Amino acid sequence: MAEAKKSKILYLADLHLFYSISSPDSENDPYEFKRARELNQKYGSGSCLYDFVFDLHNTTSNMGSTLLLCSKDDVVSMHLANYLQVSIIKEQNVMFKQFSLRRLDMNLLDDISQKNIYNDFDCLSNSGNQSMPCYNFLIDIPKKDNIYLQNIGKHSFCIELGPQPQGVTRADVLSRMRQLVNCGLDFIELLNQGKEFPSFETDIYRVLSRVDYPRDSFGEISAFIHNGLQDKDYVPLKPGDPIFTTINGEDLFYDGEKVVYPTFINEAAYYEKKVAFVLTDKVSWEVPALKLETPADHPGTPK
Repeated sequence: MAEAKKSKILYLADLHLFYSISSPDSENDPYEFKRARELNQKYGSGSCLYDFVFDLHNTTSNMGSTLLLCSKDDVVSMHLANYLQVSIIKEQNVMFKQFSLRRLDMNLLDDISQKNIYNDFDCLSNSGNQSMPCYNFLIDIPKKDNIYLQNIGKHSFCIELGPQPQGVTRADVLSRMRQLVNCGLDFIELLNQGKEFPSFETDIYRVLSRVDYPRDSFGEISAFIHNGLQDKDYVPLKPGDPIFTTINGEDLFYDGEKVVYPTFINEAAYYEKKVAFVLTDKVSWEVPALKLETPADHPGTPK
């Protein structure tokens, strides 16, 4: 790979910008289109192309910590995602060890104190703390067709954290985002120093299709997300499982032929896009080893 150097990193927060470079400018273009072209011109073209782009998002869906990748062939981004996942697993193990030590003195505690400790344990579980684990969410589109903001960098991914209501700042989500970004910077620093990252196998949630809400003859939404599906992002959805409930109380069921994994369930920003949830399949992917060449690898080469 190319010789290691100081990386140029760009952070962009929750812009949700899409653009078409080939389409001509127009005075009637929405603000988002104009802003996207400005960003592409400033950061995404010529010699100023950034080495890595962190695109920071929040979602109203129960997506936990989702790492959205645009290409499974971006080996650097795949390794960075794996580094984040491994780091979080290590942190989780430390938390459980601390909990186990606290349990040693359980017999000495009264009922109220024991209940408080078990409540702390629940907060460490996946159902109580959606920061664990990190999920790999793959769109996988050719770079020439990539209209997402991440396309302005050589390598990139989007961090989606949720659930968080729109227009609200939550300290736990903000802290989680800071932790993930700092951990990502640690990875890039190690990569620039010449550290070799071994090959690995990982699970990827790959986009299959987008499902709209049921609609009446006027195009208005006629059903909402079923209670059994709400907040069940990344939970297997089997044929025959309920997915919608109509205004009249009738349940509608998933009529697919195989188990899938719904994501972005009831995302507020997707109502206007006519998306109730996004279906994915879960696939295993092998990622090759990664190492940047450094001056130390070639002692006779001038720095």
